[in-house]
Amino acid sequence: DRRADGSVAGIYTLSNDVTVLKNAEQQMRKLARYDSLTGLPNRLHFEEKLPEALARCARSGRPMALMFLDVDKFKAINDTLGHSAGDDVLKEFAHRLQACVRKTDTVARLAGDEFVVILEGLNAPDEPQFIARKIIATIGAEFQVLGRPLNVSRLLFEIGQSGAPTVRELRERLSLDSGYLSRLIAVLDRDGLIALAPDAHDRRRRVVTLTESGRRAVKELDDRSEILASRLVAPLTPRQQERLAEALATADLLVRAATVELREPTADEPAGREALAAYYAELNDRFPTGFDPGAPTPPEPGSHYVVALSEGRPVAYGGIRPLGAGTAEVKRMWVHPGWRGAGLGSRMLRHLEQLARDNGSTRVVLDTNGTLTEAIALYGRAGYREIERYNDNPYAEHFFEKSL
Repeated sequence: DRRADGSVAGIYTLSNDVTVLKNAEQQMRKLARYDSLTGLPNRLHFEEKLPEALARCARSGRPMALMFLDVDKFKAINDTLGHSAGDDVLKEFAHRLQACVRKTDTVARLAGDEFVVILEGLNAPDEPQFIARKIIATIGAEFQVLGRPLNVSRLLFEIGQSGAPTVRELRERLSLDSGYLSRLIAVLDRDGLIALAPDAHDRRRRVVTLTESGRRAVKELDDRSEILASRLVAPLTPRQQERLAEALATADLLVRAATVELREPTADEPAGREALAAYYAELNDRFPTGFDPGAPTPPEPGSHYVVALSEGRPVAYGGIRPLGAGTAEVKRMWVHPGWRGAGLGSRMLRHLEQLARDNGSTRVVLDTNGTLTEAIALYGRAGYREIERYNDNPYAEHFFEKSL
């Protein structure tokens, strides 16, 4: 501002505080390039950093390495302990990864439980192996969920879901080493969460049940999971929630079907007897005149009976027995009703056919009842053709064969 004589009277300025705007821009850049859960660089930021690391490697001539990691059985953690527990595991996993590498290295979360590490400026070819061993040792330490190690919480939840399982059933269901499982059970027993007692049917086995404290602990896990699930689906309409539930059920069934184990049970193994009993019970319910299996008979020489197990529980059953002249017969094909539609019946049938081939058979036959329409459809899809009666089974109404 100037006076009439031209001298300066003063200077006026106009300014705006853009701190909030700049902070918001910085936050937006961070959200675009960093994972909101773990604080690690996300896939976008990783894809920016990798070319830069490769360029530095080319300039310096020093080697670099990439490590890809994921969390074993992470889906089981989410399904049994809730998404909050899964988030806790991911955050702790990320924290431990960062503690194992240098500040000049990059740890990024690509998606879900998938992580990647960029190691730059390595001094020796075996340095990544040393870092990998360090990561495995660090990650291997116990993770805590609701004040308990994750593996202990996982076992506690499984006991709660199973009612009163035997120690053997838990070992098979969770695929755990006997000694390791015994140590976990000892922790739960010491904390007063379970009780151990001899099995009334076989006193060589021990049955595990929850105490009142154990039931409260399982309820806490259930409640936590339910609250988080409700928050996730709250924005959806009832119809969308139904569709989501159907899709998740189908996905869960298919994933579990892919991990089913097929094997021949031993004579004293309860899984085989349990599957056969379920097969007989279903026939008795579905046949108009009921079903009488008759007196138990030992397996015929050269026969093979197979049980399909999911987490130690029988979900399918079937057998093959030789009839002579290069022919084998498929017997007692059964799939648990809750597992139908996942391709388990086709897988079992293919497995039995391969057993027949391995034993020198060039042809398989089977019979079935007309009420078992899904079985008849399965045999048609598998390439079987209907033939004349070949035995005196009073319950059989349809007869099939297939050339191997």
